[in-house]
Amino acid sequence: MMPLPPTGAGGGPPAAPPAAAAPVTGAPAIVQTDQRMDDAKYLELFGRCKREAFSDRWRFERVWTRNLHYVNMRQWLGQYDQANGWRDARVARGVPKPVTSKPKEAVQSLRSMFTTTVPSVDVRPLRNDVKSVTTATTAGKLAPVLYGLNDMPETLHEGDFWFIVLGNVVYHVSFDDNGQYFAIPYEHCAKCGLDITSDVIAKAGQACPRCKTPAAGNFTPTIDPATNKPKIHYEAQGQTVTTALSMLEIAFPMMRARWKDVDFLIRLRWRTKRYYETHPELAPYLSRIQFSKNSSERSLQIFQALPFQTEINPISSGTSGSGEEEGVAEYELWMRPTPDHPEGLVLRVAGDGSPIVLHLEESEGIPGPLPYHEATGNPRWTFHHAGYEQVGGRVIASSALDPVIQKFDQLNRLDSIVEMMMTRMAIPQILKPKGQEVLWMGDSPAMPGLVAEYTPAPGGGKPELWKGTEPPRYWAVLREQIVQEIDAALGVSDILKGKQPTGVDAFSAMQLLVEAGEARFASAFQSRANCYRDISRSQMEIEREYGPKTRTASVLSESGSYAFETYQKADLDGEVQFDVASGSTKPKTALGERASIEHLKQLGGVDLRDPDTAYAVYQKLGQTELIPSRDKQHQCALQNQDAFVKWIRGAQVAKYLPPPTPPVVPGQPPPVVTPPLDPETDRTYPFRLLPWYDAEIHRIELVKWAVSDLMIELFASLREAEYFVGRYLAQLEGRIAEKQKQPPEPIKTSIALNGQDLNDPQVRVAFDRAQQLPPPASPTAVGEPTPPQGAGMAARNSNQNSAPVGNTAQPGSPALVTH
Repeated sequence: MMPLPPTGAGGGPPAAPPAAAAPVTGAPAIVQTDQRMDDAKYLELFGRCKREAFSDRWRFERVWTRNLHYVNMRQWLGQYDQANGWRDARVARGVPKPVTSKPKEAVQSLRSMFTTTVPSVDVRPLRNDVKSVTTATTAGKLAPVLYGLNDMPETLHEGDFWFIVLGNVVYHVSFDDNGQYFAIPYEHCAKCGLDITSDVIAKAGQACPRCKTPAAGNFTPTIDPATNKPKIHYEAQGQTVTTALSMLEIAFPMMRARWKDVDFLIRLRWRTKRYYETHPELAPYLSRIQFSKNSSERSLQIFQALPFQTEINPISSGTSGSGEEEGVAEYELWMRPTPDHPEGLVLRVAGDGSPIVLHLEESEGIPGPLPYHEATGNPRWTFHHAGYEQVGGRVIASSALDPVIQKFDQLNRLDSIVEMMMTRMAIPQILKPKGQEVLWMGDSPAMPGLVAEYTPAPGGGKPELWKGTEPPRYWAVLREQIVQEIDAALGVSDILKGKQPTGVDAFSAMQLLVEAGEARFASAFQSRANCYRDISRSQMEIEREYGPKTRTASVLSESGSYAFETYQKADLDGEVQFDVASGSTKPKTALGERASIEHLKQLGGVDLRDPDTAYAVYQKLGQTELIPSRDKQHQCALQNQDAFVKWIRGAQVAKYLPPPTPPVVPGQPPPVVTPPLDPETDRTYPFRLLPWYDAEIHRIELVKWAVSDLMIELFASLREAEYFVGRYLAQLEGRIAEKQKQPPEPIKTSIALNGQDLNDPQVRVAFDRAQQLPPPASPTAVGEPTPPQGAGMAARNSNQNSAPVGNTAQPGSPALVTH
């Protein structure tokens, strides 16, 4: 990995490597074109396209800037000027101009809903051949890697702002080499004379791919006869880059009904003078460009002002916050293939009044054809549009804020009237007769507990307190109604926002409310998902065409550990189709998952007694820390599986496999079969059934893993793996069967005893214990009467007390004793 090759005399890296040193297979723009035109024709074509793209554009610019102003808390707008944008509304002096935060709250709620929606794609082959199937498999695995390389979470988060506020967003997928390249030296085979790069030699097993001679001592560096130096091949170390563009950065003819009908577009940029000074390939244009502090194009003026738009005293939409930095407007024209340009056209022009064509053929390939192609060789259009609410007959969609702008104005006017009434009429006032002198005995007439001293007026009378008039209560009801109408129009009231509705307890009922609330956003979800599908397709095509031959990325496995996967660019040559993955167009919320689990449980479809189902439920709800022992067993099983894949691919497994059974020859003794070596003698062998393993959990994970796509492919390429997986499965099932085995019943014996035998105390005790009889009562001494106890004593006392007088002496009663 190194930058562009050094070309200086001293061998050090030059400050600015010449364009000729750039690798031919590097950046995608190094695709030369034979559609050469002079600058006058280029400028004529650009001028015609620019007039079409900016015709009547102000009609939409006023809508876009209005929405941005309302989100940035500048809401009292008056007339719109095509040159200067929105003017502030003119109101009477002293009239308050409060603003509502409802636009920003709505954007936050809708943006959070889209953030929870993680789009994904399914890749399927278009042809029934090995190349297409391999491409579909590799693309399906590579899509999540490209998702991370393109910083799609941040890119989609930015794009969702334009998607909600302006109603439209355009994503551009391109290739960025970052100015970094791989340096791969050429090697010369001394035996057959082949000159080949060292990576091909390594891929051939450190041998010559032609004559199969080992590399050691056979290869020497190839000398380039032109420079008399070692010949080196350079490959760009780049990746795809996805950029979210607002409608203020993209211009195209408005007279188009659908995005596929947009035959060209212009991407707008503002480049500072320092940018041209720091890029060597642009430095020659410094003397020809007329730099200024602002662009004459209205859309670019609005976009320049956005970094200085704040919630505190927002500035006008066409005013830039910097008066020192000079720059120039850049217009990049992208055209789809036409009869005049069958490969399309990319053209960059700098300047407004006196535009200049920028010739960057050797560094970026412009002017030139479209740099990206599909697997079939057709040019690839890498701009993709998503609209919030599609409007028939036009590409430009409506935003979430468009239907409720008038409600925002109505709410602001009502708040202004209430505030004026509270400051002018609701505050208590003191009235005094004319000519009367009043002396305030305090710091201010507005102080609480004020004491006033006055002199009666000639006509009599005294100062009186005017309590004031409070705003009517029905105004508060009206304001609440307006807020509800705003939430209903925006759809914010349909989003539960993590709160449980009043009176709703069942998760199934809450899920019904969630689905009903999300139903109105179905078109927005679908448009966003379709756009992401096209973005993924462009990322894959650019990776196939300009990415490195092999891309290695760390992937988080199911076991929670990171594994390095290597993807071959050669496996992306087939024709495939990208589809929106089922279920990826709606938000994934914990509430929805809990509702689904609860509903399935009520239907009897979820059996929490099953360990696999119970663990899946804990995973869905993110509560695996509540079952640490079971979670560790699952993680251990998955880690063993990952270790086995690495072991089977690198170990010599022939000695562990049972030999084939030799045929039985009649009349001869059966042949002796030597048992294979136990694989557990290898300390790196992962499938060892340790005593502390939970065999049931490990078996469940092993079966799921054995029927996965990864193992199906592994079994097809390495049939030996089936033996070891089956062996480990048998061991697990054996332990499970042993654990479930019932304990043996006690041995039953039969012994004949007579009465004389039972007189023996030891025999009697053994007999009672065998028959599970209670122990006999303890014997008492002969001749010693035992006094009655318990119920016997109570019966005796009752009999004595109830006997007739004279039969039994009655006990004396203390109450009848006399002295």
